[in-house]
Amino acid sequence: MRRLFTILVAITAIIAGAAVLQLKLAVQERADKVKAIAAQIHEDREAIRVLEAEWAYLTNHGRCRTNQYVSSR
Repeated sequence: MRRLFTILVAITAIIAGAAVLQLKLAVQERADKVKAIAAQIHEDREAIRVLEAEWAYLTNHGRCRTNQYVSSR
């Protein structure tokens, strides 16, 4: 009886260990995906800042007036 109990406990421990390992790998995979998405968001925000700066430069009224003056000559 004691031997059967020991075997059942050992099997349960092995199954629980395998489940914890599988869970750890799944969590690590999700964490890697989150890191990749966060890096992509950072790159996109930086690109947006550059585009906003370019837009501000291109729509600068002083610059537009200068270009009108030069093109009207």
